[in-house]
Amino acid sequence: MEQKQYVITKKDRKSQLAATILLFFMLLGISILQRKSDHVLLYALLFVLILVYIVLIGYELYYYFTYTRTRREQLLIIKEDKLILQGEVVFPSQIDVIVSEGYINSSIGIKLKKRKWIPQRLQFIFANANKEQEAFDQLQEWADTYQIEIREGKIRSII
Repeated sequence: MEQKQYVITKKDRKSQLAATILLFFMLLGISILQRKSDHVLLYALLFVLILVYIVLIGYELYYYFTYTRTRREQLLIIKEDKLILQGEVVFPSQIDVIVSEGYINSSIGIKLKKRKWIPQRLQFIFANANKEQEAFDQLQEWADTYQIEIREGKIRSII
């Protein structure tokens, strides 16, 4: 198998960021509108949820300004014995399953063994819609060589 190289991009996360910010403001509004002081447990829970959402918003903003603003071209390189995804080397022995979400301009996620979630750095879509099928077929051929399952489903990531 010869080395193949395909241009990829990250999934668009603007809607996820907007939903996180909206939920944060809803929680903040609920905590402000609650005026009874006898619900200490409720206030503690709301305080913890607000802190969690502040961390999530911070992570999303960090991700947006670092990973999506890079000027260099992001590549998926399929070699004989490894995948190189945006500079990160992934060997077949590390991969549990490859998940494909959607049919047209589908998102691809590479789930590693002993991991419950798919890391953001291993999620991508093919940038060139004309070569998407060719690239996916090449990835599927590579996965079949190493008996790695490719399945349709929801890409589960922690954020």
